[in-house]
Amino acid sequence: MCPDRAGSPPERRLPAEAAFWRQRQRVGWAGWGYVGLVLFLLFYPFGSDGDPALWKEILPYGIHAGMWAGLVWSLWPLAKGRREGQWMLFGVLVLAGGLSEIVQGWVGRMPEWRDWGLDTLGASVAFLYGRGWRKSGVGLGVAVAAMLLAFVGFRWNEEWRAHPVLADSSQRWSRYRWERNGVRLRRGKRFFRVVRDAEKPGAYPGIFRLPLRHDWTGSRGMELEIFWPKRNGGPGILGIRVDDRNGNPPYDDRWQTEVDVTNGWNVLVLDRDWLITPGGREMDRQGIRTWGVFVVDSPKTNYFGLAKARLLVD
Repeated sequence: MCPDRAGSPPERRLPAEAAFWRQRQRVGWAGWGYVGLVLFLLFYPFGSDGDPALWKEILPYGIHAGMWAGLVWSLWPLAKGRREGQWMLFGVLVLAGGLSEIVQGWVGRMPEWRDWGLDTLGASVAFLYGRGWRKSGVGLGVAVAAMLLAFVGFRWNEEWRAHPVLADSSQRWSRYRWERNGVRLRRGKRFFRVVRDAEKPGAYPGIFRLPLRHDWTGSRGMELEIFWPKRNGGPGILGIRVDDRNGNPPYDDRWQTEVDVTNGWNVLVLDRDWLITPGGREMDRQGIRTWGVFVVDSPKTNYFGLAKARLLVD
């Protein structure tokens, strides 16, 4: 480089994305508003609703990485163009991600150190992009996407290895792929809380799960741990159902039984006419599609709890 008139080398031209970032001299109301939105999302005690859609399993991971990338972008002007300030901003936000997981345990949320790793990844992508390292930023972006898919794969592996356990409220993999009928599904400390949804009233409120492993060969029954609260007004009747066909097969073409439950904990062992439909058909044990628990009768249904469900195998 040739020196300019003052004897100092001319300023190196920045890549377009880095120049755009440097033009932002102040955080502004939009940046601080985004910070407030992130704080709300971090500490609001959302329920842990399950969802069967794969993209909605991936979405929470993308939200974490995206939130921290957005924080770096929003607060980038605080560094005032200094390298030391940029590194300090990055370090503070990475530390804040870890502290936020600790605080979440105090506000009814479940801390997940895996989320801190996602926060760090998102902040890293934004930091490198802001520094003008375009190629590194794109590479890290691809790495983040691959890691998100890997997390889903790890969760599926956990469920696959947990077989014959079908659901366990203490396990993260068990929070997903639930279908709900007239209820909200929330994860409590001891069980999944299946709460009657006043906004979506309907007959037979309950939950149904899409098992990752469809092969139930060798099973001789099912065991469920159910909590029935006193606020339901007395004993009730629950229905347990298993389908081996898609859609909503008629009663005579599915396995279904009804059991009485009383206040407190109930351990239900279901092995009578296992996987034999009321019509006499033996179900395809290698092609189970869904299973579920629902309320058949109750004086006043507020909610019931499902702690664990597992197959009984020889």
